Amino acid sequence: MIVSTHDRKENQDRRLRLKTQDARLANMAVHGAGLSPWESDVLVQMIQEVYFSNPADRPLGGGQLRYECVAAGEGAGKPIADCRLETVVLSLLGISSIGNVLAAIKTARWFELTGDDVIVTVATDSSDLYCSRLGELTAEHGPYTAVDAARDLDRRLRGQRTDFYQELTHPDRRAIHNLKYYTWVEQQEMDVADLESLWYDRDLWPRIFAQPARWDAMIAEFNAETGVLAGLES
Repeated sequence: MIVSTHDRKENQDRRLRLKTQDARLANMAVHGAGLSPWESDVLVQMIQEVYFSNPADRPLGGGQLRYECVAAGEGAGKPIADCRLETVVLSLLGISSIGNVLAAIKTARWFELTGDDVIVTVATDSSDLYCSRLGELTAEHGPYTAVDAARDLDRRLRGQRTDFYQELTHPDRRAIHNLKYYTWVEQQEMDVADLESLWYDRDLWPRIFAQPARWDAMIAEFNAETGVLAGLES
């Protein structure tokens, strides 16, 4: 993706205008409506979510980029030119996410996969978590340039090999699972039974993934008790 200088300047001007509007709205909420600073921040955030729900209209934050992709409802095998495109906002990958991507590439090479195969991995974090680390790297190595990016793309992604890769047997997987003992039991003082349940309890993850419904109910109960949404719904 190439962003022209004109587009970059336009995005900067737009972010500045929106930031100024947000500050004015927060100031009016505090001094005009008598809201606390915390309440005014929540109000601004809610307005952004309601009126800027379309990613194409939403101002980009640090470490984010706007990307056009094929809509999820389009059928397989349909030419891209005939597909409906949607705009999404993506956060730059963090260190753990990059590690997952590299592992996926290694896996594809190891099993000699082709374009007929699919690997699903997880973006476990974003670059927002590593701002201090990025600052340290910049101080140590200088600014990250387009030349650095091209080199990393060619060597780290396209040139990724199968070194440091191991196809695990059942005992190998169990040994890796046992590494959690230090962080779970010794550091966090959890019971060994909790650790073992991750391995043996097949109903554990379905129970965990069913929790958001209860969380939504608790949020609704809290909103009803505090009346925080009453003014917005009227």
